[in-house]
Amino acid sequence: MAKKNFENFVVSGDYAGKEVVYTQVMAFINISFFKSGKINKMFAESYEVKEVLDNGKYHILVNFKEGTSSLLEVTEDVKRVIEKNMN
Repeated sequence: MAKKNFENFVVSGDYAGKEVVYTQVMAFINISFFKSGKINKMFAESYEVKEVLDNGKYHILVNFKEGTSSLLEVTEDVKRVIEKNMN
């Protein structure tokens, strides 16, 4: 299980250890300086809330259309943005 000093991050799978960044309208995985993985219906096939953690965070599995998948640990705010962009 990858754990970085980020509040929201990829726990396992593709892009493990990378930061999950969000705005009011978009959430994405900060893959590198010039590349990000947007978490919305255009790029992601599906998402599933796997677990609610004791610290108020969520584990969310995201399956991307390119065939990759990532398990995210995110706050309520990020979860809401992902749900909004995937529904």
